[in-house]
Amino acid sequence: MDGYGHSVSDDSSSARNPTPPIPDGSTAPDVARLQAEVEELRAEAARLRAQVAALTSPPSAGEVVAAPDTKRRGALPEIIGYIGAAFIVGAGLTLASQTWALWPKPVQLGVVTLGAVALYVTALIVTTTAGGLKSMRDHAARRRLVGVLLAVAIPLAVSAVVVALEWAGVGIDSEDTYWPIGLASLALVAAAIAAWWAPGAVPTLSVAVTGLIWLWSVTSRILGSWDLPLVIATVGAVCTVGWLIIAPRFLPPRVLTEALGVTAFIGLQLGNAFMTLDSSLPDDSGQQHIMWAMWFSRIALLIFALVAVVIFARGGSWVWAAGGVIAAGAGSLSIAGQTLGMVAGLFVAGVILLALSVAILIARARRRDESVTSDPAR
Repeated sequence: MDGYGHSVSDDSSSARNPTPPIPDGSTAPDVARLQAEVEELRAEAARLRAQVAALTSPPSAGEVVAAPDTKRRGALPEIIGYIGAAFIVGAGLTLASQTWALWPKPVQLGVVTLGAVALYVTALIVTTTAGGLKSMRDHAARRRLVGVLLAVAIPLAVSAVVVALEWAGVGIDSEDTYWPIGLASLALVAAAIAAWWAPGAVPTLSVAVTGLIWLWSVTSRILGSWDLPLVIATVGAVCTVGWLIIAPRFLPPRVLTEALGVTAFIGLQLGNAFMTLDSSLPDDSGQQHIMWAMWFSRIALLIFALVAVVIFARGGSWVWAAGGVIAAGAGSLSIAGQTLGMVAGLFVAGVILLALSVAILIARARRRDESVTSDPAR
């Protein structure tokens, strides 16, 4: 023992690798356990290096060509099938239109009924073989096919009801009947079922078209005529705004529903906005009504342009930016063109559009900055 309480060893290995002193109250490290942990860390590192190498290494030429080729082969039969079906339907419609009036009512009813039933049964078979509604909706090609089948079946089903009513001697064209509203309601319900069954672009278009027909039927029956410009502008504005609020929540794709609503709103207001008053007509000829309709449409376009730009600035799609530009240009040109003349009107409309473009650019820059701020990794 030396003077410090440590034993002196003559072992040569201990002399070469002296063991550090262990403080009082501590225990010696478990060398075996530490070695096992080191081996585990080395194995984990090797496994991670292998995964990184597999992810970063370029695939072989055969793998690069296989994926796009498989995708093209998957879409090609669907495209060919749609084209072939369109040719067959076109040929059938052409033949039927040439001789339809010569067919007896039972034959007409049988043709349209069998056609509608065949389409609905085919849609049901495709849905069943796909594994049910959920599986069919998850399969894009089958969902599109079912949507097209259901959309095409709508006019055939309505035609079957029309032929049955004509065969029974019911007059559906008389002014005191509600059959047009009933037929339009039937078509709208069928379109809504198609949109629920196979959500997609084609069923959404069916809902929009049948909804417009239903609106026209109901309004014509209640008001007696669509000849009043203010009625067209008011009803069109209310219904299109309702569509823009409700439809994007339930009918995919959202861009399509927004584009349909924006187009309908602007289209229904353009006619009134650019109307001109005939000063040669007496005051009691409806000039006052026309003037109210004209200014209603102009103000509606300007308000819609402002709202559309705000929606786009808050994250809306490009549809709102495009609709805001068109509505602002049309509204400002219709007002300035009549009050200041065409040249001054074009100038004012141009200034407004430039200001609107600056607002859209600022909104786009803010959206980009917000996305960068929310994603620090970028």
